[in-house]
Amino acid sequence: MIALIDKCTYILGTLLVICVGLSLGGQGCPNLPRDCYCDKTFVNCSRMGISKLPAGIPRNTTTLIINMNSFSEIPNNMFSAFPELQQLDISSNQITSGGLYPGSFAGLPKLSNLDLGYNYLDQVPKGLPKTLTYLYLLQTLNSTTLAEDAFKGLKQLQHLDISFNKLESLPRNLLKDQSNLQLFRADWNPIPTPGLPDGIFLHLTKLGDLSMRGCKLSKMIPMLPKTLQNLDVAFNQLTYVPVDCLAGMHQLQTLAFWNNSVTGIADGAFRDLESLTIFDATSCALTTLTDDTFKGLVNVKTLYIDENKISNISANAFAPLKNLDALWMTINSVAELNMQTLNGTGILPKLSTAYLWANPWKCDCHLRWLREMVDVTPRFTIDAPHLMICHEPPAMKGKTWDTLKPSDFKC
Repeated sequence: MIALIDKCTYILGTLLVICVGLSLGGQGCPNLPRDCYCDKTFVNCSRMGISKLPAGIPRNTTTLIINMNSFSEIPNNMFSAFPELQQLDISSNQITSGGLYPGSFAGLPKLSNLDLGYNYLDQVPKGLPKTLTYLYLLQTLNSTTLAEDAFKGLKQLQHLDISFNKLESLPRNLLKDQSNLQLFRADWNPIPTPGLPDGIFLHLTKLGDLSMRGCKLSKMIPMLPKTLQNLDVAFNQLTYVPVDCLAGMHQLQTLAFWNNSVTGIADGAFRDLESLTIFDATSCALTTLTDDTFKGLVNVKTLYIDENKISNISANAFAPLKNLDALWMTINSVAELNMQTLNGTGILPKLSTAYLWANPWKCDCHLRWLREMVDVTPRFTIDAPHLMICHEPPAMKGKTWDTLKPSDFKC
């Protein structure tokens, strides 16, 4: 979810501008066709079935949206009559690589945002304006790899999204010129670990967001830039988090590796992640949490470890999480909890909500403390107690926590 925020923000912003255009009609652009919408320097001619630019687009246009049409080619100098153009959306057309020419984007000295997604390209087009800072190539590249010089010369790029393509590998020097890159996404490409060269991102010293969600990575990405703030490797084939894979990542704020096959996390693997606020390991295969599994996560506020196979939790497993506010541990195999795990002296001073349902709880005297904690700690609640069902002992089997008092937990 986190890895999609930037693209969603862009889409929502575009939709907002479209809505403004719709409400204002053709105000200020009397020569445009009626199906186009215009507001000063913004022009939207999407969903018109056109294959050529309509007449009447103002020369001072800064944003032009012609997506969801029937363009199959972009002739040389097609946009050169609009030198003020900054944002161009030609996504969801029928443009092929054969329909792009060296001068397709000539005469655009101010173009910063280009969306070419959902077309039919074999490779990244040549001759893209060197002024680009945002480039979207979602579900448009019909190739299993990219030319090493695909982004050569695009030194101002800050956001690059090549998600939902068929890429199986990335060349080692693909991002050689992108020293200003702040966000890179290659989600849902079938890239296995051998297809991602070690150190491909290391030189990107401004990179804050990296998302490789839904690829086929079997190992954590090594040699990451220390500037990363958000890392998304969810929906891969990871099986283990080694001890040094995130060493030195002091600026990392969110880490998503949910929906993997992670069975183990090396003790101390997160020791340098003191800036992390959200940790998501939902739907993995974790079975054990040790005293050092979460070592270093002193500022995590929300911990997601739902839908694992956790059955063994050491007494001090959550002790490093001094700022934890919400614990999500539903759908696991937890039957017992040591009192110190959640209720030790000062162990989790900020914990307000625990989500613990769908575990096979053994509701005897050893778990009475947890039920008492709800009564004596005003700031603390157990979410959905009607879904917390006792499995043992036999006299308690099938009873839900919303019907039980502390005195019901007996040995």
